[in-house]
Amino acid sequence: MTQVVPRVWPVFQGGAINLANAASSQDPADILPFVQLTMAEATLVIFFGDTYKDTKLYSRVFDLAEDIAGLTGLFKNQSPLARKFPLVWRSYSW
Repeated sequence: MTQVVPRVWPVFQGGAINLANAASSQDPADILPFVQLTMAEATLVIFFGDTYKDTKLYSRVFDLAEDIAGLTGLFKNQSPLARKFPLVWRSYSW
């Protein structure tokens, strides 16, 4: 933990600043995309270090995680398999 926290802290700090900058009193910001992008960046920093700090990579990690969650039915109501073949999905997931 003592090695990871100093590397990840700036990531979360930057994510909080981006969220604060996006929010306004008239138009509230949707927090989910900011959290997801921050978590993707933190994941890359933890596993690969600062070498792979790139916005395109963060988006790719985010897209990959979202696709895996949808494919596996982590969000069961959003799974393409569950929508098109509910009987197969129920037998597969149970």
